Amino acid sequence: MGELSTIQLIIIGIGVIIALPSLIDLFKGLSVPSFSRSGTTANISTTVSQWEKLYTSCEKLCLTNACKKLDEVFPLLVEKDENCFQKEDDIETLDD
Repeated sequence: MGELSTIQLIIIGIGVIIALPSLIDLFKGLSVPSFSRSGTTANISTTVSQWEKLYTSCEKLCLTNACKKLDEVFPLLVEKDENCFQKEDDIETLDD
């Protein structure tokens, strides 16, 4: 019961030969994350830059709810500007 027959070993070998190229391709696509300081700083500065662009776009379009959510998610990046909130009162809301 514990031993494999010759046919079973041959079938297992053929299966390994068939699956090996796929496994090699799978492991080539994986990368090990690096923990270097320079890579982390670039990612943080990229995130801040993207946040600023998104926040500025939301302010220009007077999307106050989006601005408030961005303030909640990134509270340290918030510069309070009440102009957009004052404009919201001046804009008429259209009911569909």
